[in-house]
Amino acid sequence: MWGPITPKWLGSYELELHVIIETIIVSHYTVIIDVGCAEGYYAVGLAHRIPTVQVFAYDTDFISRRQTQRLAHLNGVGRRVNVLRYCSNAEISKRSGENTLLICDIEGFERALLNPKECLTLLQIDILVEVHEGNFSPSTYDLLMARFSCSHRIKVVHATDRQIWVQSAIKDPQLGEDRTLLLEAANEHRANGQTWLWMTAQSHASAR
Repeated sequence: MWGPITPKWLGSYELELHVIIETIIVSHYTVIIDVGCAEGYYAVGLAHRIPTVQVFAYDTDFISRRQTQRLAHLNGVGRRVNVLRYCSNAEISKRSGENTLLICDIEGFERALLNPKECLTLLQIDILVEVHEGNFSPSTYDLLMARFSCSHRIKVVHATDRQIWVQSAIKDPQLGEDRTLLLEAANEHRANGQTWLWMTAQSHASAR
């Protein structure tokens, strides 16, 4: 398991994306490419929620690939979750279909992978990317905005604390009333300023 498991048990994991995930589920994607799939939380979860979708899940870590395969098997979607090692621009072009979503969480490598000059397919598909910053110039955020602002409608999503969620969750008797304990259980230990970009291709963004 990558990161703390308790937010996934509680249902608070990446709650900033929950509305977007529900939008994804009703958007009739035929292919989802999940790069940096970790243990398969999104790859398997979306295969479970979208019965007709084909998922290609990539991770360079062999333990992650093994866990994704195991999770897919346990959830009965093993035939539709294809677990692979390395995703390149050529892989994106090869796997993309008429209605494709790319999910990307690769610790800064998005700077290299999400380059429309190297992969024109990126201009035609929807992309959900977790932005990772470092000692880069320009910043990863600025670089991706420059690359995709003409081809995509971009929604910027910022990480928030879990105070409001905990206040709501405390009303659920099954979760108890220890606010401090619940806050820690929901803590994803993210750096301040964590950002996601939800980028829908202009060619079909009106349908999203």
